[in-house]
Amino acid sequence: MVKKKILFINVFFLLLLIFSSVSVFAQSANNNPWVKIEKGQLWVLSSDNVTYVPYFIKGVGYEPMPIGRYPSDWGYPVGDPRSTNNNIYDDPDILNRDFSLLQNMNTNTIRIWKGNKTTVSCQCVNNGRFTNYITDASNTINTDKTKNTLDLANQYGLKVIAGFWVNHLTFDANNNIGSTDDNGNSLNKQQIIDNFVHYVNTFKGNRAILFWSIGNEDNYQAMNASGAVPRTSFEAVFGLTYGDAVFNWLQEIVNFLDYNGGIIVDLNSPTVLNILMKQYPSDYISILNILKQYSGQKLTSEQLAIWYSLVDQMSYAAHLAEDSNYSTGGKNYHPVAVVNGGIVEIGNSTDGATDAQLPNLDIWGSNLYLGKSFGTLFSDYANKSHKPLWISEFGVDAWSVKDPTGINNWGSSLLMDLGGVGIYDPITQSNWDVSLWNEILSNSSVTIGGSVMEYSDEWWKPYEFYCTNVNYSQYNNEISAGICNSNAKYFGFPSFSNPDGFSNENWFGLMNISKNPVAGAADIISPRLVYNNLQQQWLTNPWVSLFLNITGSGSGNIISSAALGAGLNCSFISGSSTGICLALFTKNEPVTLSFSSNGNNSTVTNWGNSSCANGSSSCVVTLDANINLNVIISSGAVAPTITAQPSSVTVMAPATVSFTVAASGTPAPTYQWMQQAPRSTKYAVIGKATSATYTTRVTTTANSGTKYQCVVKNSFGSVTSVAATLTVNVFPRITTQPSNKSVTVPAAAIFTVAASGIPEPTYQWMQEVPGATTYTAISGETSAKYSTKATTVLNNGTKYVCVVSNISGSVVSSAVTLTVKSAPVITAQPSNVTVKAPAMASFTVAAKGIPVPTYQWMQQVAGTTRFPAISGATAATYTTGATTTANSGKKYQCVVKNSLGSVTSDAVMLTVNPTT
Repeated sequence: MVKKKILFINVFFLLLLIFSSVSVFAQSANNNPWVKIEKGQLWVLSSDNVTYVPYFIKGVGYEPMPIGRYPSDWGYPVGDPRSTNNNIYDDPDILNRDFSLLQNMNTNTIRIWKGNKTTVSCQCVNNGRFTNYITDASNTINTDKTKNTLDLANQYGLKVIAGFWVNHLTFDANNNIGSTDDNGNSLNKQQIIDNFVHYVNTFKGNRAILFWSIGNEDNYQAMNASGAVPRTSFEAVFGLTYGDAVFNWLQEIVNFLDYNGGIIVDLNSPTVLNILMKQYPSDYISILNILKQYSGQKLTSEQLAIWYSLVDQMSYAAHLAEDSNYSTGGKNYHPVAVVNGGIVEIGNSTDGATDAQLPNLDIWGSNLYLGKSFGTLFSDYANKSHKPLWISEFGVDAWSVKDPTGINNWGSSLLMDLGGVGIYDPITQSNWDVSLWNEILSNSSVTIGGSVMEYSDEWWKPYEFYCTNVNYSQYNNEISAGICNSNAKYFGFPSFSNPDGFSNENWFGLMNISKNPVAGAADIISPRLVYNNLQQQWLTNPWVSLFLNITGSGSGNIISSAALGAGLNCSFISGSSTGICLALFTKNEPVTLSFSSNGNNSTVTNWGNSSCANGSSSCVVTLDANINLNVIISSGAVAPTITAQPSSVTVMAPATVSFTVAASGTPAPTYQWMQQAPRSTKYAVIGKATSATYTTRVTTTANSGTKYQCVVKNSFGSVTSVAATLTVNVFPRITTQPSNKSVTVPAAAIFTVAASGIPEPTYQWMQEVPGATTYTAISGETSAKYSTKATTVLNNGTKYVCVVSNISGSVVSSAVTLTVKSAPVITAQPSNVTVKAPAMASFTVAAKGIPVPTYQWMQQVAGTTRFPAISGATAATYTTGATTTANSGKKYQCVVKNSLGSVTSDAVMLTVNPTT
């Protein structure tokens, strides 16, 4: 008995012993919430109803389901022979037995999964776990029994995490979310919210409630064919539906090894292959192929976002039910948690699970079965959410399967461990549970504690999964007979997180449970090794306590406690010269202690005694007569403040870029840089970017527009920097040069250039007229395309370039030439010529055109109108041979021609006079 008291007295209960006994009263008595969350920690109102003490969950999942029929009314409808009128949680013998053992273990919290009738007016038989007997319209259902149970828990120093079960999520064709009640009737979203509010209203006035929790791994229910593991594939191949243990295990495989990303790391590993081959020799190839098909895809769906949206609406409604001023800042309510399977979705905006998307949810609960260690869970979670993390389930069973080959068939071609050979292994169970607990304790800056799985063995599970189709009379033969009873001992399913590769859920208890030989008597409970070892571990709290023993010789008083800082507490016995001051604060919070006094005599013995240092177990301060002592316990904790924001940066690719934030805070804050890719709407964590300065990799143009911000955090708050934008500039480059152009008068010429660069470059066309030596800008021609005005032959030979520029520089295109074509035009007609024989005669024509025209002289045949060509007469001037008088009177003309046309000169006459 003495040992029990010594083990159980911790800081919380010392407070209770010092000040007063616990009383149960309506929470609104002084408008102080019984439980609050401050700086990431739980704080519970002490018995003086003024000060708060930090609270770390040393929890146990509590579900003492009996082996036999006393009382065995869990989950069965009215008329089922297995149901009775008894309720486990209303039996004072069972409750006193269990609560005493839990108290002795130094447990401070029990988690119950199902504290609700899912319908407000349900009068169906007890559906188990922690029934609330909600009063319906006719007041025929009594709430007193459950309230008495809560009062009893309070007397044993046990807080209750009150679960609200969400039964079988449904989604219609329009993705409207729903559920079912205990009788299989459909519930829409508003009915689910209303039922939760009714549950909260029923028990919100009981001091035993620590907080409300919604559901249990409902994120798995919300995954459908749009996620990585299509439910229909498993159903089609194996005839399985959601809720089957085998289906659940297949989902566990998908989460295995990299729970944070929801990705299968190595499906070909020996661990995976060995378990698949041994457990599913006929089906392992089919299973492996399905898993490989979806390897690397995250478990997500739009239905997850719908589920989490409902959770936030339920949280808001519960807060408003407890404090009508909640929407305007009221805080007089119990926190609300949701129990998630793993942490994959947490912090993912696509799944609707970021802190911003769940502003009314207070706590993330997570069922985690990851092996002997949580690995990087806590740092991973800290990068996902700033809400407190409650490890809602953790642990391992006390049964080790040694020969999984001798197993029996279970409802399909897949196999379960119903008949395997194994051994009782409480040592491994204890080692694993204690190791996991110590990790939880050492990460108290992230988590508010955990609930070990669980109080007693789940001997009912073989009945639920394997024996539901046998006749009731066989079931009622209890543990001593029947195929169900003979196989129950070995019930389990493959699990990578267990040391033997199997999760034997009917061996998870901290207590051995055995059938009582006395008919109708409660089962016999006895602690396992893990009970004793956790009992010792749970003497340690994740906060520091400081005791001040005040003594004196006169009438001095302890008069005040100042500058406590948010979340710190100090309570006093004052009015005499002797008293005790107890201060509690978290390990991560730096605290300073100082004293001052007033009165005629200012002497205080042991002033500044080193034994009063932070974290000492006790400190003695002696007062002289007539001295009032002012004890000042000051928090040095400061939430982070950003003193210098990161700045946007512009660089030329390729280059690295550094972003820097400056922040202050005590303790020194941590940093986590986030990035938002161009055209994205969400920020993603940058791995290993955890210092005040983040330097990018070598940049490319694809990085331009990326935004960066830093989350600065310590254990007393967090702040997010402004977003800084990375602009990656690229020197302009001409990708397509302009080309020479040729047009016919008076057509305009069009020149085009193509260029790249960041930012988008500008253009300026320049021209060099024929005969000039410099280029001049063409006014207004600032696009990639330049069209000249109507051309003339004077524009022929003009050269053009384009200057392409951005803020990084300029580049000049190749020079191109404009050719302006025109048809031939005779500018000087040939003239008649007179010569004396035998002199030669010359005829000349002048013409212009582009291209340069050709010439062909023609001579008229005498007596005709024909002018045939003169062979070889293809110059602008035609000279005859020696003339005679016979040539006199001949006529000549010239045809001037280029590719655009031809023109014929005037006909001219040759006159040849005789020689005199």
